[in-house]
Amino acid sequence: MFSWGYPDPSILAFDGVGSDDLDAQPGWTTEVGESFQIGTIWYHNGINGSTTADGITGVDLSIQLEITNPDLGLTDEFTFEFGILNTPNRWWKIPDYVFEEDFFSDTTFEIDDGIYTLRLLGFGDSDGSQTDGYSDYLKSHEGRTRHAGLYAQIDQVGQRNPPPTNQVPESPVSTAFLLFGAVSAMSAYRQRSRR
Repeated sequence: MFSWGYPDPSILAFDGVGSDDLDAQPGWTTEVGESFQIGTIWYHNGINGSTTADGITGVDLSIQLEITNPDLGLTDEFTFEFGILNTPNRWWKIPDYVFEEDFFSDTTFEIDDGIYTLRLLGFGDSDGSQTDGYSDYLKSHEGRTRHAGLYAQIDQVGQRNPPPTNQVPESPVSTAFLLFGAVSAMSAYRQRSRR
């Protein structure tokens, strides 16, 4: 969680599934290509007296995911970029937006011959029940707080030892993952002025 502005700061927070602050318990499962809620994002659009769009313009969200089955001792960190459209605080109450700039992480992991990564799908219901129709932004009006579930899926992005080109590839094998939790860290950045 971090905040900016005074006296009513804008606040952005993320609670990962399996962390202490979210009700979901560690030990949940998913399969390749299956969507799941990775956590919940909260955004409070503070009324801080500024008439300009000063403040934070983005945040890097690093999610640490521990895979416990298959038991390979994998704990990988995946980093995603989110933009923040921080609008002026004026009487007509223009909303602020938190949006995804980067749906894919550069981090991959290997299980057997498969190469996998974590991909964000978007914002949705915060109760973990959404299966499609995700939004790529979260909107919050002046003085309001919004929260949404952040959904993801594990995708196979490659194969370490592909079969020779003269062989017919086998059907993909369904791989189930037992995930311990998603722990996060956020780091904010300001947009540099251009000349």
